[in-house]
Amino acid sequence: MPKYYTSCGEGVEKTTVDRKTREAKQKKYDEFFDYYGYFYCEVCGRTNVRLDMSHTISVNEAQNTGRAELCWDVENIKFRCRDTPQDCHRKHDKSGLQWGE
Repeated sequence: MPKYYTSCGEGVEKTTVDRKTREAKQKKYDEFFDYYGYFYCEVCGRTNVRLDMSHTISVNEAQNTGRAELCWDVENIKFRCRDTPQDCHRKHDKSGLQWGE
């Protein structure tokens, strides 16, 4: 089983990364709705559009750079619109932006 590492050197199996990522997305979903009462794109503010939960630092990048904890960091997950004129998710994926920029 593949093992990935956190920034503090802790080894984490892929099944654990996947489980914690799913849990973080559920937490983001629940907390967002509990706070706002509806969903919107956190980049452009659009509502009533298709939204994806998107990692600012991708799961792949986090795993491959020894920062696996970013996979389940709720602060690294955003709602981004897809299939809209803004298409914030696609723009983000093509931008190469890093976390915190």
